[in-house]
Formats: sequence, structure tokens, C-alpha cells
Amino acid sequence: MQDITIGLKVDVDTHVGLMRGVPALAQALNEYGVQASFYVAMGPDNSGRAVRRVFTQRNFLRKMLRTRAAGTYGLKTTLYGTLLPGPLIGCANGHILRWLEGLGHEVGPHGWDHIRWHDYIRHMPASKVEMEIDRFVGAYRFVFDRRPVGSAAPGWQCSEASLLAMYKMGLQYSADTRGVSIFLPIVDGKPLPFPQIPTTLPTLDELIGSPELAGADPADYLLDRILPGQLNIYTLHAEFEGMAHMPIFRRVIEGLLARGARFAKLCDLAAEAQRGEIPAGHFEPREIPGRAGFVVCQV
Repeated sequence: MQDITIGLKVDVDTHVGLMRGVPALAQALNEYGVQASFYVAMGPDNSGRAVRRVFTQRNFLRKMLRTRAAGTYGLKTTLYGTLLPGPLIGCANGHILRWLEGLGHEVGPHGWDHIRWHDYIRHMPASKVEMEIDRFVGAYRFVFDRRPVGSAAPGWQCSEASLLAMYKMGLQYSADTRGVSIFLPIVDGKPLPFPQIPTTLPTLDELIGSPELAGADPADYLLDRILPGQLNIYTLHAEFEGMAHMPIFRRVIEGLLARGARFAKLCDLAAEAQRGEIPAGHFEPREIPGRAGFVVCQV
């Protein structure tokens, strides 16, 4: 039997993702007896403001058309924060987050304002970064009456200031980068004792309609890249796998179960890594196939 371990990281970016995608994913995971780590944007859904990226990020419009974003997210979501007020996501729906945790899943924050973090965090001064983190940690404590164990940054965007602030806030790990292995990020020239768990696999929204897929079945493409003896972190989105693309997600899970894979929450992977020696590593913004703009990558 192959020794495969995989962490499922579910990003919940929007109000519709929490209200529709999360329950559907939770039901599917329960059917398979699989647990995952859910990271939920705690503040307002300002998804409509992402339209500004047409002018600032190369290939953003192409990606939106390729993934049929308007149909995936729905018209209301594309107007939130512009023509429509953005509804609160995690902090206004604590009952869903507590229900998820009651099912055995890990629940962590995915920033406060997903759009603001995604677009500006790498260039924010430390004082404003700390304010952003205070807001989502405070919202999480409002829901659970405790601080989060870990978090995941919107859009794989982070900075030395954000990692340092989360470490000082008492979080035990974060999942803010793309890469190949768990590492201690080098901040101000020194390894920060705050493990970073990178996403190692391409995401479905990067693959759908892309030349990289080249007509292959997305589930088979992903399964071919989940290998024994390495870190396997698959980031899925409540708005994609939890809605229109649920059949692909089910095929991935069924393929992994057939191979005897072990599913682990990210908090458990962080704890296991901390029992050994974690290597230090640098990180920097890079372009990756299928995604508009830059994401922060392990180097």
C-alpha cells in the first residue's frame, strides 16, 4: 500500500461559498469519512471590488472568463462591495463554523476582508498589517471564545510583517504560500519559529480551461501529482469544488481512498512537523501557471 498523506485545505472566500459550498463539502466529506481544514474569511464579502485587478494584474480577465467566474459565484457576489453592500461572512455565521468543528474539521480564519488582504497586504506597513490580523483574530474569538491555532492567507499573499504579527499573536502555524515542504520562514534574516504549510498542488480554478490541463480529466491530473513520501496539500474552494465542480472533487477523494491515502488536518501536520526539525526557507512573490498576478512562493 502506498504511503500517501494529504491535507485538504478548504478556502471560503465568499458569502455564497459559506452558505452553499461549505454544507455541500461537509456532507461529501462526511460520506467518505474524511476530515479537512476550513479557512473562512471572517469579515465582509467585497468580491465586487476584485474588478480593479483587470487594470493591475496581467491575465486576470482571461482567468475570469476561463473559469466562468460570474456563473460560478453568481451575480450578487460580483456586485458585493460596489453596487451592493458586502455581507459579513464568518463572524456573522458562527453557527456554521461551530457546526463544522463539531463534525471534526479544523476551522481557521482566512483573513478579515479577503479582497483587501489579497490586493494590499504585501505592501502594507506593519501597523496596518497588525490591525488586519487583530480584526480576524478578534472575530474568530467572538465565534469560538479562543484564538485560532492556524490561519491561511487570502490568495497566498503574505509578508514578513504579516508572519511576524501572527506569530506574536500566538498562532501556531499558517498556510500562506505555495511550495513543496513545511518550512520556517526567514524573517529579518532569521528563521521564525512559526511553521509555514504551503499548498503543493495546482488548484482547480488554475486548471479549468488551461493549456496545462491539455484536455485531461482534472481529477486524474491531480491524482497523478499526489505522491507518496512528499507533502501533499490540496487547496480547494467552497465556491468551486463545493458547488459546480463537486463531481471532480468526489472523483479525487474516491481515487485517494482507493490508494489508501491518509487524510490529515493542517493543524495535525504542523504538530507532527514540530516534533522534528523543520528547515528554514525563504519566500518571494512569483507567477505560477493559471493564476493572475503574483503569489508568495517558497524558494
